[in-house]
Formats: sequence, structure tokens, C-alpha cells
Amino acid sequence: WAFEGFSDIDCCLETDQLVLLIEGKRTEGLGPSTDWYPKRNQLVRNLEVAESIASGREYAVMVLSEQDIGLLSEQILAESLPHFGPVDRDRLMCHYLGCITWADVCKTTNIPFSGLPGETRIVAETLRDRSAT
Repeated sequence: WAFEGFSDIDCCLETDQLVLLIEGKRTEGLGPSTDWYPKRNQLVRNLEVAESIASGREYAVMVLSEQDIGLLSEQILAESLPHFGPVDRDRLMCHYLGCITWADVCKTTNIPFSGLPGETRIVAETLRDRSAT
């Protein structure tokens, strides 16, 4: 059963030892809910997806966005994970690496921030194409 539908992960790096999911948000923020469950935060959902994909391997999730989104509040975690107790919520959140900004990525990769397109999909293609040269 896929009550929430399927996740569209912006970037998935997978090895025999690790799964890393990167949620890219160019100008929009994280989704505060899903259609199926209005209090289900997108980051929390991605953490559960990463855990499922990992099947026992190490896993982590990070966010790439305009501004640092910080940590999720205890209330958001509790509302997003009603099927988890506090210990399991903490265990899941230990796999959140945090947020890096587009400006920091551009600075590190020598890509002009002012030239980034407005859509995450196009930004990812731009970064991929430039790294191939």
C-alpha cells in the first residue's frame, strides 16, 4: 500500500554501504504536508524513505535550499510521526545531516549564484553538465 504516493527524490546517491538522499529546494520551501496526511512533513517523510531504501545500510538525508531551514521542532516530528515514539523519532532525526545553501554550493563549485535557474531540476542539470567538463 502506498497511501502517500511515491516520493520524487531530487538526488539519490547509493552504494553498497550507504544511501544519501538530497532534497533540493530552489525557491520553494519543504512541503509541510502530504495529500494523504496533512501533518506529514516532507523532510520527515524523506528520512523514512531513506531508511526503507537503505535496508540496513547507513543512510542520511540533507536539504539544499536558498536558506538554512534549521532543525524541525519536536511538535512537527511528533505530528509527522504519530506511529513513532520519542526514542524512534530521535533515532530517525540522527540521520538528518542538515541543510546547505545554494550560495555555498555555488561558491564551492565556482558556479555563479546569479546564473542559477529558478527550478531545482534545471539547477541539477546545470551542475551535472558543468561537472562533466
